[in-house]
Amino acid sequence: MMKTPTLDSLPLLVILEICDHLDLKDLVSFSQVSSSLFSLSKSSKSYWLSALFREELVPLLPSHLPLVAFSGEELRTATIVALKRERNMMDEYPKLISSNHIAWPYSRSPSCSTTEMPASTVGETPSEAIWMHLTHPNGQWLFMVSKKNVIRVLHLPSGTVAWEEWSNVMPVLLEETMPYICFASRTSKSIHTMHALVLTTYRDTGDAPSQIQEGESLQPFIRIVDVRFNSVNISIQTTEITRYRLPWRPAQLDIAGDHIAFVETASPDSVYGEAPLHLTNWTTGRHIKLPELLPSTQVSTFQSYLVSLGLSKGDPVIQIISFPTEGNDSVTLEPATPKSPSSSRSYELVASIQLPSPNGSNLSPLYASICHNYKGATRNQFRIWVRDQFVESWSACWSVYEIPVDFSRRPLEWFVSRPLSSTASPYQRALDQYSIIHRQVFERPDPTRWIVAVGSGKRFFWWSWDEWELYAEDGPMSRENSPEIVDAVDGTSRKGKLYRRSFLLYSSNLSECSTVAESEYLADDFDLFSYADDRSIDYPERCMETRIVGLTAPDPEHDLYALDCEEASGVVVIIWRNGSIDVLRYI
Repeated sequence: MMKTPTLDSLPLLVILEICDHLDLKDLVSFSQVSSSLFSLSKSSKSYWLSALFREELVPLLPSHLPLVAFSGEELRTATIVALKRERNMMDEYPKLISSNHIAWPYSRSPSCSTTEMPASTVGETPSEAIWMHLTHPNGQWLFMVSKKNVIRVLHLPSGTVAWEEWSNVMPVLLEETMPYICFASRTSKSIHTMHALVLTTYRDTGDAPSQIQEGESLQPFIRIVDVRFNSVNISIQTTEITRYRLPWRPAQLDIAGDHIAFVETASPDSVYGEAPLHLTNWTTGRHIKLPELLPSTQVSTFQSYLVSLGLSKGDPVIQIISFPTEGNDSVTLEPATPKSPSSSRSYELVASIQLPSPNGSNLSPLYASICHNYKGATRNQFRIWVRDQFVESWSACWSVYEIPVDFSRRPLEWFVSRPLSSTASPYQRALDQYSIIHRQVFERPDPTRWIVAVGSGKRFFWWSWDEWELYAEDGPMSRENSPEIVDAVDGTSRKGKLYRRSFLLYSSNLSECSTVAESEYLADDFDLFSYADDRSIDYPERCMETRIVGLTAPDPEHDLYALDCEEASGVVVIIWRNGSIDVLRYI
């Protein structure tokens, strides 16, 4: 009698072929069927790769590396954690797993690395300390640059400062000379070990910032610092790798791998802040010659390519430049053709895609975000969030464009096969040819709400306060005599009526928002205001648990300074104007 074959008896190639057709949630369940499948899920990256490439899950892995760089065990662990996060975030009321409150002034950890602070930093106010900030993707560290040139790194779980340094190369007298911070993992495969901190600086002397004269010509420099995090003893080790002079002043920069992309400071006659785009190899300091590009307002750099938002006669255009697959800075300026395939060693403009702007839209490219989850795959999805002054009375509207690309095919093959009529509008042609999905997301009319798009751009957040509740009159209120309250503002210095309001945090998925159809814009009886009213409530909202209650006077919209949401780690960092910080974890 023939025996019924079991899973364990099937050849490895057959098992992996089955895995190619399962989604990530099913793969986790499949790995628990037998000990051999469990071992395979830990030893073989092929077990996970097809589903990870196919699905939109954002795992907590260093974003500078392709998914193929990780082992099967690393992919398994990251997938299970990410699925747990998504399950919570997709719930009607996402549950707060843990949180902590960090009060100003911040305390230092016993192992804090610090430099001598000059007298100019004495009396630093909270609003000066929180001037610029950047949350680490793992949700454990917060970089801050103050207006008095103090760089701080906070360890968020403990609420203590792990690194504090005064920098004498970042002047603050001139408004346009702002430093920038970026992360770039180099060789490490762990998101907790080694990253690079990038700062643009504008003079390289020992003079104090107070000695800088207005109108003085400041020379931009780039400074690269390796940062090693230690979460055990809450310390940071830093080593400056290099610093070199830039021939132009950057208005924006981004880093990935060996590349740093810059957008120049725009000229005074620029309408949207558009300016030339530059690329350098920071390991050599060499400027890389790029193909002819449109002036840009935004740029995002990834390990294998960069994406910029350019402008052509005021219309936004997405420009995608591929990097050499081998370490070579040679440039091919001629676009690839079927008769002359692109070189693997060239920096090539592989696509220039104009974003459709239907009647009624008024895009503001200066306020835009390029969202993308880098996987190292040939098929990719880009989401472009652009501020859209759709209706003047509605100043809070975003046009969101989802653009699929396939680097294994030439841009001409990205077009659909069906023919278009000669009378088709440019808007319809762009949608059909590149399969662009266009959505408009309206913020609620409450002035305390604004939308924050993060990471891959597939999810966005916004916040508000609930209804007023009179809490106390004619006296100060503090955390000490009201321990269940997390103060959103400094109640200890206020007299008169104090109100208690709960802080409300919401999230929505972009896929739940309806798409824009050309007919909605071109109908004779089309009503812009009715359309905006309908769209403003067109997407489901998930009220996330926060456990934050604020004591405040009747002017709450000025209390929150920044809202950072890290998609991969499921961490939300709320920075208040009084310098205090709330860290919310949903995983």
